[in-house]
Amino acid sequence: MGLKDDFVTSLAEFIGTTYFIFIGLGGSDAIAAFSGKSLGDIKLFATAFSFGWSLMINVWLWSDISGGVLNPAITIALMFTDDQELRIRRGIFYIIAQFAGAILGSLLIKLFLPAPIAALTTLSDGTTILQGLVIEIITTSLLTLTVYTLAVNERGGFMKSFGIGTSVLISVLVGKVL
Repeated sequence: MGLKDDFVTSLAEFIGTTYFIFIGLGGSDAIAAFSGKSLGDIKLFATAFSFGWSLMINVWLWSDISGGVLNPAITIALMFTDDQELRIRRGIFYIIAQFAGAILGSLLIKLFLPAPIAALTTLSDGTTILQGLVIEIITTSLLTLTVYTLAVNERGGFMKSFGIGTSVLISVLVGKVL
């Protein structure tokens, strides 16, 4: 696989990550922006479903082209496995494409939604930094194990994207509640 293949697959990662972030942020923010009120727990469910289903759809759309990785943490895990599922050069291209796609997806939401982005980027009240780090490690490892089991080991078949998206959905729910 040459540089041209790396470019094509990285472009798919860029587009897929852009869609993933745009739909994930847009779905969760649209409820708050258009309702004009704080929605509390409904916002949490909207965020979880928006990001989980956005990832599910985008993994399904892009997996035949680039693998539908769409996440730098998963990319790094794939780069450093024994079987080198993802070569180092392509992995670096993917990470750059994923960050650029996430930035573009966020900018598009900022341009098109009338309200400021209402992403939850802080820990819940009473959650320490160490607890937040452990929660992030656990939820990211769940996603990584799901990807390895369903996609890399090819045990998921056509349902792999459902399992991967669902792991994000439940991780958002659990991560914010803890």
